[in-house]
Parts: sequence; C-alpha cells; structure tokens
Amino acid sequence: MLKIILLGYGELASSLLLGIVNSGHKLVGVMRWEKAKHSGPVPLAFKEMIFPNNFNSLVKAFKIPEIKAKSANSEQFKKQVLALHPDIILIGCWGEVLKK
Repeated sequence: MLKIILLGYGELASSLLLGIVNSGHKLVGVMRWEKAKHSGPVPLAFKEMIFPNNFNSLVKAFKIPEIKAKSANSEQFKKQVLALHPDIILIGCWGEVLKK
C-alpha cells in the first residue's frame, strides 16, 4: 500500500482523489490550491459555503488531513510532508512551479 499526498484543485484533483481512495492506497494528506492561494478579508470557510466545489467536499467527506502552508515550496510544507512519510506526491492542477 502506497502512502500518497495529493496537491490540487478542481475536477482533475477530484478524479485523482477518488481513484486513490478506490485503489486501496492511503491518502495521507491533501493540499488544496484554494487554501494555499487564499488571502483576503472573506474567511475561506465562508467562501466555501457560498461557492462549494467537489474537491473540497470530497476532502471533507473522506476526512483527509489537510496540509496547511502558503506554498508547496515553503519550509512549512516540507516539514509537514516529511512528517507524513509519503511514497509519492501526486499533482492534479497546481498554480505554482514546484522547486526541486
């Protein structure tokens, strides 16, 4: 069984999430692009209530732990990923270039 982290948003990330869950592998963490890019006066939880999206709903429904970081290139992200010991990180749409 592989331990997988998924970065993404939208339909591609939703399809990957469902595929991972149905494959029997373990989804140990998710980082949603909406969380990474969000900054503004309206709390993200309120925004998600008004404009729900399928990927966010799946993350919540399957109770997948969320990685909380401003960027996938940040030290905060690296620390959380290392703590989860994934075998692979999958990306289903992402809005930044990932560094080595």
